[in-house]
Amino acid sequence: MGAQQTYEWAVRYPDMVRRAAPIAGTGGGNTLHDFLLRKRWSRRSPPTPASTNGFYTSPADVREGLLRHAKLWAVMGWSTAFFQEDRHKALGFSSLEIS
Repeated sequence: MGAQQTYEWAVRYPDMVRRAAPIAGTGGGNTLHDFLLRKRWSRRSPPTPASTNGFYTSPADVREGLLRHAKLWAVMGWSTAFFQEDRHKALGFSSLEIS
């Protein structure tokens, strides 16, 4: 997001910004991959009911916490090209909707 802010300042304040070096930014908008990451992170869940400050009394209680964690990080393993080329469909997913 820093590169996007660099673009903003360079355009809005050209007299103050003589040179800009935006790194790893998308001047044309966010990709589907970015959207999925943002959507998943915005849906972070509170600690599971069975958790007491991150501690569990039973291994079975850990399951819900691990499922939530897995959903948060599942998107991280794939590239932008993976989503742009609809490769998720080859894995049997018809939608990118997050439940």
